[in-house]
Amino acid sequence: MRIYIANLGKYNEGELVGAWFTPPIDYDELEERIGVTDQEPDYVIRDYELPFEIDEDMMIEELNCLCQMVDELPESVQKN
Repeated sequence: MRIYIANLGKYNEGELVGAWFTPPIDYDELEERIGVTDQEPDYVIRDYELPFEIDEDMMIEELNCLCQMVDELPESVQKN
């Protein structure tokens, strides 16, 4: 599972800043890699490789929770 997250503020300024992340995602990593902080969570999900659908504006905490639930499923269920 992985998610491509872009810095929306930078995008609106004409700069493309984004990276692929593997859940669980934390704001320290977001800040270090693309300049997004928990005080200014100005990001958008541009792409993903997940066994479920998500919205481009899904909260990181919710995304981490869903990914954790999938990880806890038996492997036979995860592959279906």
